[in-house]
Amino acid sequence: MAASTLFNMVRVASSTVGSGASAALDAAVTGFLDATAIPNATLVSYVIEDGAQRETGQGAVSSTGTALARTTVRSSTNGGARIAMSGSAEIYIDALKEDLEDATLFKTGTVDPNRLGSSPTSAKALFGDSVFRTLAAIAQSGSASDLASGTVPTGRLGSGTASAATFLAGDQSYKTINALSTASGSAPSYSCRAWVNFNGTGTIAIRASGNVSSITDNGIGDYTANLTTAMPDANYGIAIAHSRTNSNTTLLPSCRIDNNNPPTASAMRFQTGIPDGVRVQQNEDVAYACVTIIR
Repeated sequence: MAASTLFNMVRVASSTVGSGASAALDAAVTGFLDATAIPNATLVSYVIEDGAQRETGQGAVSSTGTALARTTVRSSTNGGARIAMSGSAEIYIDALKEDLEDATLFKTGTVDPNRLGSSPTSAKALFGDSVFRTLAAIAQSGSASDLASGTVPTGRLGSGTASAATFLAGDQSYKTINALSTASGSAPSYSCRAWVNFNGTGTIAIRASGNVSSITDNGIGDYTANLTTAMPDANYGIAIAHSRTNSNTTLLPSCRIDNNNPPTASAMRFQTGIPDGVRVQQNEDVAYACVTIIR
């Protein structure tokens, strides 16, 4: 049915006699409002009380709130037909059962989902054609940007093959993850966290480096490699190689970590030189010194 318009506190007397198709809307009952504020031809739901007789229905108000059409009788004490009014009835505007079942009347609150579309369930969403469809159907037929939650199928994210060996690049394509090293076997592979190649003679000069901010000259053949970004702790591995300055080819170059100044998370001190005849370290500056830190 067409939706009725609701009005508050409208209850009037009616001088109509009989069961005709129209009823007079007279003066307001004490404590209520008359119908003069209801626009002409407005469809309303009504209740007629006349002694022990009752009639509910729907009809249009006409003649500027002075008459009511008894067009559709919803229920009555006369077997569903119009009652015979006595001339002393009261008529009031009210919401009927049929109005409360009409979703178009609801401005707030919750409407029964069965009145919105077919076959509603918690796993479905309502489409514009008043049909509830599964969420999987939305993911397959809609745009991935429409999903506020849940998992978007990988095929909707980009082209190529989605797998544990690929990643989604900025151009919306899946690309192969290249290994960080060429190491084989099951043993773990650890990274070089810092390295430096420098000239330790005269004014120290770094030729190239990674994560080494500077080399401190502590004296002859005594250097400190200062890290740009510190290690998590001082328990890292160190590899040192250097050239020799002494021309005595019977003495092999040697290097050592300073026991009195052990490595820290941010710096590592070491010495270069050769042993003397009784194997005592003789420091000397070297032209090539290379340090690698592994963690």
